[in-house]
Amino acid sequence: MLMKKSIKLARIMGIRKIKFFRFKDFIAVIFLLFIAALCFDMYRHDLLQTLSLQNVEPVGSVVIKKNVVQRRISSRVLWDRLSTEAPVYIGDIIRVAEVSEATLYIGENVLDLEENTLIRITLSEDGEGVQVSISEGNISVASSGQSKKFVLDVNGKKVVTEPGAVISASVKENGTRSVQVNEGIVKVIEENGIARDVLAGESLAVDTSGRETPERAVVVTQPAPNMRYLNSTKNPVTVGFAWNRINLNADEMLRLDISPDVNFSDISNSINNLYNRAQARFNTGTWHWRICINDTPLSKGILTIADGSGVELKNPAANSIFRYNEDYPLINYQWTEIEEAVSYLLEVSSASNFLNPALYKNTNAAYAADSSLGSGLWYWRVTPVFPQFYNGNAGFSKTGFFRIEQAAAQKIEETQNISLTQWLAAESPSSRPPAEVPAEIAAAVVLPPPIAPLAAQTPASVTQSTTQSAQPAESRPAPPAPPALLTAPQNLRPARGTAFGFNELQTNRNIVFRWAAVREANAYIFSLYQQTQAERRLIVRSTVNSGTSYTLNNLSLLDRGNFVWQVEPVVITRGAIQRRGRTAENTFNINFPVPRPVQIEDTGTLYGN
Repeated sequence: MLMKKSIKLARIMGIRKIKFFRFKDFIAVIFLLFIAALCFDMYRHDLLQTLSLQNVEPVGSVVIKKNVVQRRISSRVLWDRLSTEAPVYIGDIIRVAEVSEATLYIGENVLDLEENTLIRITLSEDGEGVQVSISEGNISVASSGQSKKFVLDVNGKKVVTEPGAVISASVKENGTRSVQVNEGIVKVIEENGIARDVLAGESLAVDTSGRETPERAVVVTQPAPNMRYLNSTKNPVTVGFAWNRINLNADEMLRLDISPDVNFSDISNSINNLYNRAQARFNTGTWHWRICINDTPLSKGILTIADGSGVELKNPAANSIFRYNEDYPLINYQWTEIEEAVSYLLEVSSASNFLNPALYKNTNAAYAADSSLGSGLWYWRVTPVFPQFYNGNAGFSKTGFFRIEQAAAQKIEETQNISLTQWLAAESPSSRPPAEVPAEIAAAVVLPPPIAPLAAQTPASVTQSTTQSAQPAESRPAPPAPPALLTAPQNLRPARGTAFGFNELQTNRNIVFRWAAVREANAYIFSLYQQTQAERRLIVRSTVNSGTSYTLNNLSLLDRGNFVWQVEPVVITRGAIQRRGRTAENTFNINFPVPRPVQIEDTGTLYGN
């Protein structure tokens, strides 16, 4: 019945003949399903190949500074979009997209990749080093004094960097590669194995067939490629330029253009009639420069001026007062974050010149917490710490201050009747910073405002203390002084920055932390944190009642990364802490040779193959 209705409906629609499912149709369906399964298996294999790299030793890491950086394994088709920092391996192809930047760390060599740059990482022919081939864009290589062998392949010619050398390479639109030696010495190895030295200030141009060609060029020896400066003042930074002229006539003058735009559509400064030197002033920011003859660029580069004048203190606010009964209060320090800074140095001292600070802590985050300070007036400041490749020194922040007071009634009475007159005289609005404060520090210190008169103080405890103060001073017992802090433990082991490897932890099965005994202390508080960019996460906190060591047996609590451990000496009586001490701090890291899988945020052929 259903078949008849279907045939009738087909006739109405104009279909005269119905073709039923045939054997060759079945074969076609099977073939298409086979192709689909094969494509899915190839996709799965290609996608999961990144995860299989967890058993391969990486040759370095790449840090993404801007936007999109992709990686493709040589045998793959898809591109991985890398996370902020990821390992790189032999055979990787790294592509930096438009308006993007990345820094590649291979051994002691630092490679800066500019936008629209494509490189491939391989082993050198002798297998003793790493070789990088550049296909597009611009790259600069800086080798330290202890760097291993590094080879840059330029259309078949091998450029081997010596320790301390700085080179830059670029690919022009016609396929010609050029290499400039900015510092040090490099060796150029021909295809027949003959090697020659190329010194600082010299260049090398190679066409698509691998033959050297003469070219008109300038090799910039100052500043270095992708130079980064710290500006510790609010004034512009003066940067000197120096270059070597190649194949240029003596009467040909050059021009230096400076722009915040890579395309130089907005030129902020242009200096004409230059021979081989120039000077320019730069404000904070990223600047592009180029040296031209007429309107033809002969060399170009980037430099960065980072704000190193200091962070702004946020918390505790100026003249904050922290009161405590028995335990010292926990002070939460907070300041503004600087994007280029890798860490911050926090100093807290009872002296405004910060000699022998009571707290000296380095933290990766823009905040810290501490409870080791006792009563008194405390000054604090923060200094940002920048990577070693920044030129210059960072400045201190302005100096902040806060008070810590004991909240007991006798402490209030002591302040009102013994030190109030002296305090008001010393801290009146017309007073100046203490004489021992240097002028440069005094300019940054905001004096604490005077304490309000007694009439303005309304708490009941203050009124009661004022009434009692009518008694002669000699008839009242002197209030007890707060206990002095115990000294911080010394000789912390493992030493600061110790690295633990997988084999070592697998053999020992524990980590033993040791320190020297502190006089008068009968116990120690041990704390272990994992340090991340966003926070310091507490892992273990334990009280060591006997001895000067702590053994961490549960290594499953640890993960790959950086860790901080602290020891605070204390005096414990009847189960309660009667006296505290200064905290000592050390760091270590867990660095397994087997890396985790690279984070894949997106996959696909964003830029083609």
